[in-house]
Amino acid sequence: MEKEILKLTNDLVFKRFFTYNNDYSLLGEFLSLVTGHVYDEIQVINPEINDTDIAGKQIIMDIRVKSDSALVNIEMQSYSQSDYIDRSLLYSTRHFANNNIKCGDGYIKTSPAYTINVLKNKLFDCSEYKSVFELREQNRNELLSEKFKIFFLELSKLDDKLFRNLSDPANNTDKLLFWLMLFKCEKKGDLDMFYTTNYHTMTTAADRLLLISEDEKTRVNAELREQAQADYASAMANQYAEGMTAGYNKGMTAGYNKGISMGISMGEKRGVVKLIAGLCGTKQAFLDMLKNTDCSVEDCQLLFSECPELKPSYWEN
Repeated sequence: MEKEILKLTNDLVFKRFFTYNNDYSLLGEFLSLVTGHVYDEIQVINPEINDTDIAGKQIIMDIRVKSDSALVNIEMQSYSQSDYIDRSLLYSTRHFANNNIKCGDGYIKTSPAYTINVLKNKLFDCSEYKSVFELREQNRNELLSEKFKIFFLELSKLDDKLFRNLSDPANNTDKLLFWLMLFKCEKKGDLDMFYTTNYHTMTTAADRLLLISEDEKTRVNAELREQAQADYASAMANQYAEGMTAGYNKGMTAGYNKGISMGISMGEKRGVVKLIAGLCGTKQAFLDMLKNTDCSVEDCQLLFSECPELKPSYWEN
């Protein structure tokens, strides 16, 4: 059986990978490809991973970077949240407000502040895997400032077709695709492509991932972290299902007829299936969480046939 490696979609592994031994060269390369800026001097403000944070279900394991050219906050998000856009907007504005300009300096000296969200699951209804949001005038589309941007990278939108003929990446877009493919690797054999490319940074990155995958403490902590997040996602799904059931019962007592009640039931199930599909990354995880709801696999098959957009990409695997 092919040996599994630690998954970079685990936010603890993601942070450990980019801060390993305080070597931030790979981090600087990745940030440059995403934002278009060059980062010569990088300081990670929060390189530590505290034991108390590992099991924290709502702890954000982000990486906060300060450099001579910008402030950057980067986060790996492994499960879906209905309020994720609002959360990202709040944290991004706080991040920009943390500009430490000296007394007497003009506001022009504020550093650009960028937030990079790497998402395991789909967030936007579009085909593009990279989305960049900035401040623009509504009618003229005039850019207000280059100093505030929010980046979203959706891994679920990547297709193997994108990686054909990429052994010799011709531009930064191709190089970024190599990085995103690395984030999706789950087995040692998945790394083979990074040892045949002339983009040698990826060979270094693959070596580092193999190295931390062999570290027993990192493996144990990664499992604890994954379990904590799975527990949180399951609890959220259960709360949603309970709320939907309560609403259904209330509607029944108000005297809904059979036809309306059936419509309500399927509407509830559609909401539950959509939530679970976003929370899970594999079909088995989906089926395990489904057991805690009133939905059956047959209900899911019916919903997927009627509403193909509900079917997660991993369903046929």
